Amino acid sequence: MVSPDAHWYFGIHGLNDLKNAERLKSELLIDKSSLFRIDGIFTKDNDELIKYNEEKRAREHKGSQIRKFAEADICVEIENYEMRIRQGDDIRFEVVLPGDVRKVAIIGDCIFVLMGDASVMLFGKVDEEWKFIRPLETLDNHPLINKRLRHIYMTDGDATFVYNNRIKRYDLKTGELIHNRAVSKAKDRKYSGVDVLERFS
Repeated sequence: MVSPDAHWYFGIHGLNDLKNAERLKSELLIDKSSLFRIDGIFTKDNDELIKYNEEKRAREHKGSQIRKFAEADICVEIENYEMRIRQGDDIRFEVVLPGDVRKVAIIGDCIFVLMGDASVMLFGKVDEEWKFIRPLETLDNHPLINKRLRHIYMTDGDATFVYNNRIKRYDLKTGELIHNRAVSKAKDRKYSGVDVLERFS
């Protein structure tokens, strides 16, 4: 049985660990927890360690800068690899991200985090609490946000990414890719929802 006063610490290495930690917190009803990255822990000298130390020194030299992305009463703060979701004066969610962040789009009860490697991570509200949902998979070699992307239509339940000749639709509750097919002149067709492409640029 988990003590309600216990504070848990999870070491994560990549997105799979992040998803597993979130699932474990939900299953065990863990209220107090912290996440930290362990991919910078090495047991011997190697090229990866040298690269990591160089990147760390570069970040420290630049200093800790907090970038803020706000919409209504929601503010997302990015500090190095740490992300915080604030609502008013309260921190509602904290997580350590697996890499650099390019952009954050806050749209309704969804937060899309565009990573430096062009991947997109989805966060959303579940029972009025902010949670990490999952990265949006692409099933091909092209990043979700690319030069062929023409529209992003959002409804309350899904997001449709429209390219020149392809559409990809995601369930916003689960983050799952529910529709992915080639469509001739897809960019010229009509779709349900509001086009929010400019929020991602």
